[in-house]
Amino acid sequence: MHCDDFQILLHGDLDGELSSAEAAYLSGHLADCEACQRVRDRQLTLRAAVQKHAAGQFAMPKAFPIRILAALPAERAAPSLPLPPFPRRWVAFGTALASVAALAAGLTYFLAAPGQDERFFDEAIAGHERSLLANHLTDIASADPATVLAWFRDKLDFVPPVKDVSAQGFNLVGGRLDFLYDRELAALVYRRDTALVNVFVWPAETLPKAVPQQFFDEGFSLVLWAEAGVNYCAVAKLNQTELAEFVRVYRSKAI
Repeated sequence: MHCDDFQILLHGDLDGELSSAEAAYLSGHLADCEACQRVRDRQLTLRAAVQKHAAGQFAMPKAFPIRILAALPAERAAPSLPLPPFPRRWVAFGTALASVAALAAGLTYFLAAPGQDERFFDEAIAGHERSLLANHLTDIASADPATVLAWFRDKLDFVPPVKDVSAQGFNLVGGRLDFLYDRELAALVYRRDTALVNVFVWPAETLPKAVPQQFFDEGFSLVLWAEAGVNYCAVAKLNQTELAEFVRVYRSKAI
């Protein structure tokens, strides 16, 4: 077995899912492999940090019906895909109270941004963080939109709009291939001072339409919008005003 195989076993070991034989096999490898030891140490550190920050959070009982219908206008079409529970972190406390009252009345509701779901937001943030932590920010590093665009042409079944907004203070860093909903898509990377903005781009017909909305939580801002048959999701560790400014200049800039 290679280190990659043993590192897959590490996840099961941390969750107590390995058999005695597998655990012993992994332990023997860790005793001789410093690289895998470092991976395990990082995973333990991350696990401890997650547990620390999760303190005081109360999970809703699984049996409790947590899908709640957003108060949508009557003329708005229902989402075409089933929506998992929307993250509580995006929900105002007053909305949550109203939801409980609705459930008590015997109504079934879904609480989610139209066309979006928990997995989408989690994956968008994870994709942004992954690009930073894994030291894999770009597959093509270039400040030239034409160069980045040419690189994407034979990598995807669509061509993402790559815009130059350096005059407005957002410099193009490059692009890479990424995934949301297990579908390969384009990620464009821009930099303003030390802050990085990931812009995920995909054809509107392949995933739920990105209804123009803005969200902020735990230091992360997300802005979603759609135009000309293309969906966009901008993610950054900026405040809402700063990311909204990026989206404004990006949308106003011609290709």
